[in-house]
Amino acid sequence: MLFLKQVGFLCLFAFSQKNENSGIVENINLQVRPSIVVLKTVGRNEGREALGTGFYISKDGLIATNYHVIGEGKKVIIESFDGKSVEATEIVHIDRENDLAVIRGSIKPDKWLELATNKDARSGVPIVAVGNPQGLKHSVVSGVLSGKREIDGREMLQLAIPIEPGNSGGPIVNSDSKVLGVVTIKSLVTENLGFAVPVDSLSKLLTQKPISVSMKAWATIGALDDSLWDQIFEGKWRQRAGKIFGEGNGNGFGGRSLLISKKKVPENSYEVECWVKLDDETGAAGIVFGSDSQNRQYGFYPSNSQMRLTHFKGPDVYSWQVLKQESFEFYSKLDWNHLRVVVLGKMFNCYLNGKLVYEVQTDESVVGSVGLARFRGTKAQFKGFKFGKLQDQDPKTIQNIKNAIGELFSNSPQNETVESLVRKPELAKKAIDGEIKIQLEKINKLKSLKEEIAQKEILSSLNKLAKEKNANLVEAALWISKMEHPEIHVAEYMEVYQGMEKSLKTMLPAQKVTAEKKIEILNKFFFAEKGFHGSIHDYYSKSNSCMSEVLDDREGIPITLSIVYMQLARSLGVSMEGFGFPGHFMVGFKPDGELWKIVDVYDEGKVFSLNDALRKIKELSGKVLEAEDVKPATDREILVRVLTNLSNISQREKDDISVVRFLSGILELDPDSFVERSTRALVLSRMGRFEKALNDVNYLLDNEPEGLNVEKMREFKIFIENQMKKTGMEANE
Repeated sequence: MLFLKQVGFLCLFAFSQKNENSGIVENINLQVRPSIVVLKTVGRNEGREALGTGFYISKDGLIATNYHVIGEGKKVIIESFDGKSVEATEIVHIDRENDLAVIRGSIKPDKWLELATNKDARSGVPIVAVGNPQGLKHSVVSGVLSGKREIDGREMLQLAIPIEPGNSGGPIVNSDSKVLGVVTIKSLVTENLGFAVPVDSLSKLLTQKPISVSMKAWATIGALDDSLWDQIFEGKWRQRAGKIFGEGNGNGFGGRSLLISKKKVPENSYEVECWVKLDDETGAAGIVFGSDSQNRQYGFYPSNSQMRLTHFKGPDVYSWQVLKQESFEFYSKLDWNHLRVVVLGKMFNCYLNGKLVYEVQTDESVVGSVGLARFRGTKAQFKGFKFGKLQDQDPKTIQNIKNAIGELFSNSPQNETVESLVRKPELAKKAIDGEIKIQLEKINKLKSLKEEIAQKEILSSLNKLAKEKNANLVEAALWISKMEHPEIHVAEYMEVYQGMEKSLKTMLPAQKVTAEKKIEILNKFFFAEKGFHGSIHDYYSKSNSCMSEVLDDREGIPITLSIVYMQLARSLGVSMEGFGFPGHFMVGFKPDGELWKIVDVYDEGKVFSLNDALRKIKELSGKVLEAEDVKPATDREILVRVLTNLSNISQREKDDISVVRFLSGILELDPDSFVERSTRALVLSRMGRFEKALNDVNYLLDNEPEGLNVEKMREFKIFIENQMKKTGMEANE
């Protein structure tokens, strides 16, 4: 599997090679092509489809392909030879080591391929491959089977045919149109060289007990948690990084599609709020409340750039009433708008962007569920959805905050003032433009102040958790996620995590069990039931280091998966620690109180002895470690490693703002990290934030950490001070 990851799973076939026996190849092609399917998956990067190939191997619709083609956690679309397109319904078999998978769709094929045996795979035999190179569907290429090679401890078929991206998972067939192997990897040495998994590996997989995982359980990327939401009237709903996305036509009246929260709504009085953004102002989407989770509910939402308040009493137009509908100048078209409804028994108030727009008195108490709604196939985004008891607000505190910020704008000018300005229109307009510039600068300063306050809240919470003896690392990692996604609510994600803890504990038997048994139970829960898995296609995506998205998608890299796994293990009473090995994070426990057992969460929870784990680290990174050198990582070290991953990705993306955020997180946990402080000073200087850069430089010069080039740092300080003089700033020593 290591070799497959190292080559990036590149594969698939070109169709330009000529063959002396073109008639035979043409005949094989005609027989094989109807069995070939195009497989499409959509991962975290919205709009980016990954293409691969599969082929029918049975009359009941079984399709063989590569494991890496379907990936874990992704929805799979099957496109047959005649152009029909359906979603895969089931994952029947997977073999990660041999990069094989067998899936099922709802289409029953007219033709399918028979499997040969390894005896038929002789060196020099003619072979044909049919696939979808570079998206060129059902292309054919011919060549010969060069031989058999051992790669990564496994036998592989070496192919003398050109390979291109786009057709992984395609079959290699012989002159009888029987499958000899499944294409899996491209050689990095020459273009006309590839490899395939021998057919015997596929035959063996088919004899094993099916895992039979439904796509609903498999496709965790963007999937909503069924324990939290009810999806009513169809339509498509998914979540990404604290946001909920809705699209597709619902089958309720008016194309209605509902997403109803399963959480209990407070009695008598409560409030519900969210932000909503429409991609088309002719659409409609927003809040529903007082719902029976079917046809009855109130709705408050933008529709055609107006704010509509409706009451649905049944399934059709005769039971639907528009209570109010008006336009408001403070509604932001094609942008985020904040909706809030306050329910007080038999009355409720509706707010748009903080301003009261509707007051309604009803004949009966407004009771029922709350949630989100879309109409007429509208594409909409939602964030910050929450509800609960009315929050008490301290008017004095609010006023103090307003006073601290200051009044930015004066009252609207009186008529006589306007008349006086008209006498000198050009001067007046010029003066107003100047005032606008001043006010915009104030607004930008307020935005910066708001962001700084938010970041200080995050750093303070992170530092506080890191100091706690038994801190919840999932919660700490969620605060790190909030640096990247300010709109997420840590408390809401913690509810999701705590729900997992609760469900996991119900799986423990009544009698006392060993730590090994608890790990066995945890593995079943974590991987099989909850679908957590290691990221392959998007390994270096920020999503894999943001705990909110790891919990959303059940996909991550070794350290983020390990944090969730380790915290769950601790909830079962297993004393588990993290190990920051070079290039690979794992966790460990001591079942006998003496020797460490190491668990590789990224590799489906495989358990190793410490020595075996060190051998694996040597294979992965080339680093040689001795058992006596291995020590568990502290909570701070684990969090710093997550922040370092995010900082490194941000630096590669040239996102200086994010780099500063993550470096600030590292320095909050480890103030003496002089490399990170030096880097932050450099980035701040590049951004023109010279005063803050100078603070970091002075800190380094005052403390002179080991390894610091003091002379270079002094030169850097002079440079910053010169830049400050040019911009009219003064250094605060």
